[in-house]
Amino acid sequence: MNDVLVRAIIATAAAGSVSGLGALVLALWGDVSSSTYSTILGFSAGVMLALSSLVLLPHAVSIGSIGSVIAGLFLGALFVMGMEYLLPHLEPHFGGQDFSPGLEDAVLLTMAVAIHNIPEGLAMGLGYAAGDEMMGPHLAIAVAFQNIPEGLAISLPLRRNGVNRWLTVAFATLSGMSEVLGAIAGVLGTGLLGDILSPGLAFAAGALIYVTADQLIPEAHHSSGFPSWGVTSGFALVLLIGWYTQAVL
Repeated sequence: MNDVLVRAIIATAAAGSVSGLGALVLALWGDVSSSTYSTILGFSAGVMLALSSLVLLPHAVSIGSIGSVIAGLFLGALFVMGMEYLLPHLEPHFGGQDFSPGLEDAVLLTMAVAIHNIPEGLAMGLGYAAGDEMMGPHLAIAVAFQNIPEGLAISLPLRRNGVNRWLTVAFATLSGMSEVLGAIAGVLGTGLLGDILSPGLAFAAGALIYVTADQLIPEAHHSSGFPSWGVTSGFALVLLIGWYTQAVL
């Protein structure tokens, strides 16, 4: 268990820190067009949907009952909805939304992305706890790629409203590190509570699907661009990473 927990924490911390890379790209580049923003949000949505439908749910069904999987799916969606209702935050994926240049809005925006990142960390933690040597790395690599546009998404509205560029990099990185909390919960929950792996994987999938349907896809279509091609590209990336982890690692 200790070895699994350490590997899950290292992988999740590495994947989460990549959020800062997306913010760093924006800090150095200056800005991105609405078309590019729309497309990368579609890409992020595609990765999350593919992880849910191609990785998490198939494994959950293979090791558990369909009833527990469906229950976990709905509980995951309810968890994100409840967290958004209970915790003060600003929606992260609305580039046209007005924010103040102060720290308060930056903190609230970081909290919003952190809420969404916890299920991603949970998925990675459960992936390492599942006993499948390839599942954990598959999830970690895919989430790392997805975190690049997510880091850009959190920093874009702040940069457009005057927040210091390096401060946005710090906040984006911090939001990504919340994935470590989810990973710890996934590994320890499996060890302490026993047979929760199947509904746990479904829970993580439900949370990712809810975030994607509730925010990423609607926002991606608010601007001109190629969000549908972004979604397709995200799916293709997850398939490619799955092939790579099976054939090479």
